Amino acid sequence: MDTLTELNITVKPMNRLHIASARQIEHRCIGQSTEYTQWCMLLNTQGMMSLVALAENVVAGFLVLEWNDERCRAYLATLTVDLKFRRRGVGTLLLDRAKDAIHASSLHDRMTVIVHERNLDAQLFFNKHRFRATKTLTKYCEETGEDAYKFVWWKRFG
Repeated sequence: MDTLTELNITVKPMNRLHIASARQIEHRCIGQSTEYTQWCMLLNTQGMMSLVALAENVVAGFLVLEWNDERCRAYLATLTVDLKFRRRGVGTLLLDRAKDAIHASSLHDRMTVIVHERNLDAQLFFNKHRFRATKTLTKYCEETGEDAYKFVWWKRFG
């Protein structure tokens, strides 16, 4: 299995040039993709941090973090890794960059993420990275009635 070093992964802020690849990854991974105009708006919104992981200039994954200053937390809107780059450390690298940003923040003390009940891989991933399920969101998905879980990572616990 390739290691992160062998893949030569770099993480940097997302820009418009990465949108087409991010949309393709979304479509491959979850069967739908965010509209281009929504991505453009997201990239220009204050209080949002969007990162891409690049493997030899190919988008391997991306992360979007929304800062909520009033509630002293950050909300992980998405962390998506292309299927061919999974289980190679890409998601961990992106998540570590988000944690670094929270550690550097004097305002934010936690990060939350919502994970659908059927997404067992994501549940295991976040548990591995010291997130804890704190709440069941009954019938969270309007279309299917599927439950979801709210996971929280606290800065003080690392």
